[in-house]
Amino acid sequence: MTDIHQPTKPVPPQRLLDEIASLVQRNNELEQRYQTLERQNKALEKRLTDGSRLLKASTTSLISLDKSGLIDDLNRCAANLLGTDKAYLLRKPISLFIAQEDQALFYINRSRVAAGALPQPFELRLKRQDGAVLTTRVCVQPGESPDAKSAGILMAIEDITSHRQTLDALQRKTYLIDLLFSILTDLSVCSRPDIDEMAIYALEKLGLIASADRTYVCLFAEAQSRFAITHEWHGNHVQASAVGRTGAMTAPYFNIVAQLKTGRSIAVSDARKTQKGRSGGDGWQAPEATSFLVTPLFYGRTLMGVIGCDTVGRSAVWSRDTRLLVKSVGGAIVNALLRRHVERLPASVREPLLQFVDPAPPTERLAPLKIATTAKAAPRQGPAGPPNGIDWHFEEIESEEAGPLTTATLKDGKTATITCTQCTRKKRLDRSQIRAIGTRLKATCICGSVKYVRIELRREQRKTVDLEGIFINGTGDWSVMQPDDWGGIRIHDLSHHGVGIKRFDNADVRVGDRFRVKFTLDDTARSVIQKEVVVRSVVGNAIGCEFVGQDPCDVTIGFYLMT
Repeated sequence: MTDIHQPTKPVPPQRLLDEIASLVQRNNELEQRYQTLERQNKALEKRLTDGSRLLKASTTSLISLDKSGLIDDLNRCAANLLGTDKAYLLRKPISLFIAQEDQALFYINRSRVAAGALPQPFELRLKRQDGAVLTTRVCVQPGESPDAKSAGILMAIEDITSHRQTLDALQRKTYLIDLLFSILTDLSVCSRPDIDEMAIYALEKLGLIASADRTYVCLFAEAQSRFAITHEWHGNHVQASAVGRTGAMTAPYFNIVAQLKTGRSIAVSDARKTQKGRSGGDGWQAPEATSFLVTPLFYGRTLMGVIGCDTVGRSAVWSRDTRLLVKSVGGAIVNALLRRHVERLPASVREPLLQFVDPAPPTERLAPLKIATTAKAAPRQGPAGPPNGIDWHFEEIESEEAGPLTTATLKDGKTATITCTQCTRKKRLDRSQIRAIGTRLKATCICGSVKYVRIELRREQRKTVDLEGIFINGTGDWSVMQPDDWGGIRIHDLSHHGVGIKRFDNADVRVGDRFRVKFTLDDTARSVIQKEVVVRSVVGNAIGCEFVGQDPCDVTIGFYLMT
């Protein structure tokens, strides 16, 4: 055993001096490092103070999410935006504050960030604690974290609710102006036989613009002692007025006619709550009309009649813009009807009236086409055409070879009618004849008049588009969604009641399936459309869908299609 009391050997003085010098040098290095760290710490504290001050002064809402989608941190603006305090929001799923129909949109952009892509800013509707829904613009980017696997995302959110409302109002104004000019143009240039049809089409447009269930033109006759509904459009669920073209007496409506003569409109938002609505224009309005608007039609100082709008089962607020629009459309229809009356007058009476109107210069006709097919018309009764003869000659044309095209639609789903602008001779073609001849035709009447016609075989107007969107299956809650429950789509055509889409994947889609679609129109306001659809046809990756739900016919889509 070693004796613990054995004396230690003394350290040589030189070694002790070396150890002391080494410790002094180490102490000096640590002191220098401490001073460097102290300076860095002060700089970081200053940056933190400046950043905190700027963050508190920022009007942009910032929310940091962890990998699982829980709110990790947020600033004061974000808490105010969501309408509650910060302590309540921490560790809450962000999905609780996103509108249900936008859950998949957020999930798609969140997945893109996780995949390394930086998505463009997108609009997202957020729900406040009090239930109010805000429209926001969101920018997302990967969150900074030492562990890349646990990194979440950072959301910069800006409330654009008022901006979106202003854009929508401006877009609606633009739509109103464009549609008004299109109605005025159609009524001013259409041929005399097409005036009635064009007037009803104008009333249909007016009904869509005014969100009415029925629109009509009522004209007075016999020194305003009688009136009759001459032109009318109404939805499938609305019954027409009982007063038809046979007319009715105006005596029971003396007070209303007297008010109309002053140039004032009659607007009732809810006929069930006003005496005027219960006893006013029952002969003009549709049965069970809840609200109505009646505007006088003047030619000079003469009261020619009225133009009106009805709604059934719901109240309506008739704005100033709507009243002016109804008045303008009514004036255009009256002018077109009077023009038809003048054109029907004998030449000796008509020519002095039109002596100041210069005829339009004749337009050059393009060369005839190579493909020709002749359709024989049925024998006509009367002197307007040879019996058992060929009234019309049709040639199929290419689109680039045609002159100005007139669109003819299948009004009853089976036949299209072509009318000569010179002699008013008509030709009715059924679907079998149209498919044999073609849908783009050069129609030559027996009188020598030539007309270029495009026949629309579809039941309603469709517009070819190229819009990007998404589809959503199920409830839209991303936390319970499967990979097949959402995805990107491409909108290739659009109509009042349906949409044609193409999917990017090869998922199994069958006729009768239901899901929701969301896409943005390429109009000025970038209007967002969200609709529930049911699949009606599947051809490859092209899917034809019909809008369903409480409001299948979207007014914004109607405006977009007609302009």
